[in-house]
Amino acid sequence: MPWYSYVTFTSNLWMARANVFGAGALGITWSLCVEEQFYLTLPFVVRFVRPGHLLYVLGIAAVAAPIFRIAGLILYPHSRLALYVLLPRAWTLSFWACRSAYLLRRQDASRFFRVHRRWLWGLLAVLTLGLGVLTIKAIITGIPMVTAGYDWISLFYATMLALVLVDPGVGSAVRCAARG
Repeated sequence: MPWYSYVTFTSNLWMARANVFGAGALGITWSLCVEEQFYLTLPFVVRFVRPGHLLYVLGIAAVAAPIFRIAGLILYPHSRLALYVLLPRAWTLSFWACRSAYLLRRQDASRFFRVHRRWLWGLLAVLTLGLGVLTIKAIITGIPMVTAGYDWISLFYATMLALVLVDPGVGSAVRCAARG
């Protein structure tokens, strides 16, 4: 990788192009690149999309991520690393988290999730079982992870976020654990 790719947070683009993680200790920088690229694009989305449409745009972006990954898997089967290190792979988690935060700030949605938190607990149980299967069977660039695994993980964390915010018992337990 060129040295400037690490300074400009674009090493993930070079990694995707070369289909290698790059220099040993610096190979993990793809994660920082994805994070910074997301933080640079999200403010523009929030700024230029009308508030009434923001929830839909975030949902479309979350649904576009698996479509991008599956298309990449079909069109470029020998470049699977790109499906792992590029920003659209992380869209699902990032945009589901943004949708969750946006919804839970609204009183009506927050009240709905508080009343139906048992459903959230049930969903969390199913998602947790699926995570167990993913950790045993999955390869980061394998077909199960590329097609549905990353989305499964994203929904798991979005559900966890919702439960921490709407279930008083979980929220207070998290705050106690954070205090040490």
